[in-house]
Amino acid sequence: MSESLAEQLARLIHADLVNNTSAGAGVERDREVAIGLSDQDVILIELGDEDTQTMGGSRGPLLGALQERNDLRLIVTVLVRGDNWQTRADALRNEAHQRIVTLHALRPLIAQIRRERAEWRPANTEQPFGYLSQVYVLTYLTNGLTLGPVA
Repeated sequence: MSESLAEQLARLIHADLVNNTSAGAGVERDREVAIGLSDQDVILIELGDEDTQTMGGSRGPLLGALQERNDLRLIVTVLVRGDNWQTRADALRNEAHQRIVTLHALRPLIAQIRRERAEWRPANTEQPFGYLSQVYVLTYLTNGLTLGPVA
């Protein structure tokens, strides 16, 4: 089974952030367990909404391999524990941001990347804790039959 271009993009970003940010192994995709007290700096990469517009007519993908223009919302959430969580979250989000917007592996796959918004949230726990979620919009074309890159 082949993966969609959306999943390829998330995989590329995840791999780059694991290898090139101070969060290292704390960068995760598809995390299924709660953030524990021992987790300090975590970056979560999640796929959000994907808006699609069929290009080249209205015949639909079953009648021809039409292209689709997609705007994918990719959510990058930084979670930190301890004092000065906002300052630490900001530093880590800047590391991730610089890597994402300059990642060469994305250039042949996307037409544009832009940051749409950021959301800061504290949490009441035994230790100071908070998270910062940034939403990026990645614009790209896919094959209407495979959801993969346009050849």
